Amino acid sequence: MKTYIDENGYHRYNDDDTLVHRKIAEEKLGRPLRPGEVVHHKNRNKTDNRPSNLWVFSNQAKHHHVHREDGDFDDDDDDDDDGLIPTFSNFMRRVFGR
Repeated sequence: MKTYIDENGYHRYNDDDTLVHRKIAEEKLGRPLRPGEVVHHKNRNKTDNRPSNLWVFSNQAKHHHVHREDGDFDDDDDDDDDGLIPTFSNFMRRVFGR
């Protein structure tokens, strides 16, 4: 099946706009994704849809927890208003002691 990269950097199938990483995660799990489940790219590369690079979280809060633990931040996600995503300066302080 042919794919394209959407405005957010994710591969989608041309025929129905389905996100490729979600379809691959479903195949890996052997079941459809449940409502609220989030598929995460371990290496943060949105185009790397190898099954070994995908984790499925039961909800967005658990997904955000991984980003917080890694010191990652997401500055383009409108539902980050919980105040728990660290700023880049906090990340730099934690990593480099500055």
